[in-house]
Amino acid sequence: MDRPGDVDELASRARAASATVTKEPTDAEFFEGRDAYFADPEGNYREIAWASGTNPVVAAGDAPALRSDHNQ
Repeated sequence: MDRPGDVDELASRARAASATVTKEPTDAEFFEGRDAYFADPEGNYREIAWASGTNPVVAAGDAPALRSDHNQ
């Protein structure tokens, strides 16, 4: 998500569409972030998440992929 409040909004929209919110939107304990979980009507579980750009996981996801010359 783009903003922490987007997590809350999407959790509300999922609930309105018959999903079961299994974890209400919550601020993360050990880093700047917010997340929630829900199960859709078919029983598939999903996570809604936002984390600041300084989060190491977010930063790693934004890094260019390593390229191996022997895979060409």
